[in-house]
Amino acid sequence: MFKLILSYLPSIIIPTIITIVTTIVYGNYMNPTYYGDYNLFINTVSIINLLIFSFITSSIVRFYNRYKVNNNQSELISTYFFVTLGIFLIVTILAYPFLKEQSFYLGICTACLAFFNLFSNLLRVSESVKWFNCIKIMVPLCTLLIILMFIFLDELNTVVSIYAMYLPMAAVSLILTITFVLSKQINFSLNFSLLKQTLYYGYPLALSGLLNQLLSSSDRYIIKYFLGSKEVGLYSFSYRIGELAMINIMMIVMMALYPQLVKTFELKGKEKAEYLLSKYLGVHFLTSIPVIFIIFIFIDKVMEIFFPVYSEGALITKLIPIGILFFTTSAYTSKAFELTNNNQKMLGILFLCGVINFLLNILLIPKMGVYGAVTSTIVCYVIYILISIKVSKKFFNIRIPYKDISYILILNIFISIIVILLMSILSTSLEILNVLCGVSVYLLLYTAIIYFLIKKKLFTIK
Repeated sequence: MFKLILSYLPSIIIPTIITIVTTIVYGNYMNPTYYGDYNLFINTVSIINLLIFSFITSSIVRFYNRYKVNNNQSELISTYFFVTLGIFLIVTILAYPFLKEQSFYLGICTACLAFFNLFSNLLRVSESVKWFNCIKIMVPLCTLLIILMFIFLDELNTVVSIYAMYLPMAAVSLILTITFVLSKQINFSLNFSLLKQTLYYGYPLALSGLLNQLLSSSDRYIIKYFLGSKEVGLYSFSYRIGELAMINIMMIVMMALYPQLVKTFELKGKEKAEYLLSKYLGVHFLTSIPVIFIIFIFIDKVMEIFFPVYSEGALITKLIPIGILFFTTSAYTSKAFELTNNNQKMLGILFLCGVINFLLNILLIPKMGVYGAVTSTIVCYVIYILISIKVSKKFFNIRIPYKDISYILILNIFISIIVILLMSILSTSLEILNVLCGVSVYLLLYTAIIYFLIKKKLFTIK
């Protein structure tokens, strides 16, 4: 299990480092108002992508192996490619009379994201790990280079950031399209039966993804309405810090998990899949919980050093990872519905939580500001996870490793006390050195103790 997870590390670790550098650049060269408008735009693109394209990309992992067995994967790839292209052209043309030039910009950016996700999933499911890692690294690297170029030429604003975000996706998608055409994996062998299956399987997933996106990002639109773009920028930037740490860890595990979970479910049955999901949930908490503690201890200094313009958002950054922990956990509990084709039940739960989240945001944001949004996020994801576990018991048993979670929490509290005491004794006048030493000591202690506990079989994680 760990070997498979490690093979995907470059696609997460290196882009995360690049994105951290990019975030530092944003924190020093882009004011919160511009960042708020930029964040609203990319959230809108994500919502459109989920609504009209993601039913295809979410189905690739499910159906690819069926076609590969008969050496018909080119039929699947061609069908998905031309359907994606057709949807982009039709939707952009239909939207133009209403949105004018904005429909063109939104359409192009959404298509860039859709094709990039299409090829990324194809590379992942075909186990082309090297090329998957390559494109996942190239896109954020090119984004950073474009941003740095514009900083020297002009100020960093919303439009420049949008170009930097989506142009690399377009370039990579174009190169991969040519590569797939030359290798005859994209041709005109369309399969309408596959498309029907994809709609049946993928669209409930797309709607669940859409509801999830609305659940996690609708607060930005409400903050914009009540508080303005600057507060959106402060909240979004703080959320971004938490995302870099928490969601990227979840993605490493999930990239390895889902294809294996599908194979296990189809070849070995439900009980083996339940066991595998439980093991990966253990890895999820093992890697995510220490990140929350590290952020809580060190984020004040990090914000002061690297993001002085956004330093007032340090408290938000401390609280947001708690919400993100529950958000990332919900990605695991959702797999019970996806595997057993009970997506409608998942949609119902997401819709209920989305309504609760919207009402809480409307109620709390005017009174508590951005902290109301954080509170709403935590409450709604806790509700989602609890309901998911209860509802899914009828067809898939989600086993949360409560014993391991308790050990991990106690261990991190213990290590936090040690690190805080050491920092107070050994602190220097150079703040960045204090942070680096503190984080290093924390990670070394945690890794060593966890390794010892797993080796002595005190954890159920293997």
